[in-house]
Amino acid sequence: MDVSIQVRRSQWTGAEELRRRAFYLLCSIAPGLMSRLLVEQFLTPQRRATSPREQAFRESACARSIPHNGMELAGYAWGEGPTVLLVHGWEGRASNLRPFVAPLVQRGFRVVAFDLPAHGASPGTQTDLVDAGRAIRAAIAQVGPLRGVIAHSFGAAATLLLLGWQPEVWAGRVVLVGAPAELRGMVAQWVRARHLPERVTDKMQQVLAARVGEPMEIFSLPTVAASMRLPGLVVHDRQDPVAPFAGAEEVARRWRGARLLATDGLGHRSPLRSPKVIQEVVAFLARGEDSE
Repeated sequence: MDVSIQVRRSQWTGAEELRRRAFYLLCSIAPGLMSRLLVEQFLTPQRRATSPREQAFRESACARSIPHNGMELAGYAWGEGPTVLLVHGWEGRASNLRPFVAPLVQRGFRVVAFDLPAHGASPGTQTDLVDAGRAIRAAIAQVGPLRGVIAHSFGAAATLLLLGWQPEVWAGRVVLVGAPAELRGMVAQWVRARHLPERVTDKMQQVLAARVGEPMEIFSLPTVAASMRLPGLVVHDRQDPVAPFAGAEEVARRWRGARLLATDGLGHRSPLRSPKVIQEVVAFLARGEDSE
């Protein structure tokens, strides 16, 4: 290996270690202040540059906007027929669920997707589960009634919480892919991924609860699932490194009328591209159509 590359990596590693030590020290000296700053980061998704494939995906759709909280969220539609809504995950965008579009359109569905607040081409800098849930409700009101919804990760959590808390919102058949079971777990995983001290987790949860105006305990998908009456399909990989599989098992167990579709070796995002998963999901939604 080039010596200059080794030196640069060594310098980067040293700087990273220094940053971590500074974080640890500040968390000990001013835990309240640091927790508030970290929550600001936690609620601020990072955006990626638009790729040519992403641009082509947008251009293939009929553009539409979703009014939400005084802003217009970027929306996209394909096909004609009963409507299926696609909801992406954290730091994602509508195109993450692109592999579902063609199979659903071919099956006779109209497919609508949108970028959540502070994601993709939508405006905003921060969002959370409550705000995302309100955006999903706005999308349903704008494009509904729905045959079904397919939601991934953070978007799946926001979708289930919305439908559990507001049962008057009709979403037809519900597909959750890689949904994290608890907001507490999402915070803990975020802290671990950044090699921050574990004691920060509790402080962040306190700040976050005050920020969204709800106690952390209510952000529990297994608890909400127990009240669900819509048909559900819970898709989850046994080796998901972001959202533990045990949480999905508990959600499916408590959700009357839901089925668990377990995959192996696909991780957190690859189920969205799996031909087997796509086939199962389209068949699940089509059963809802055929039953009428």
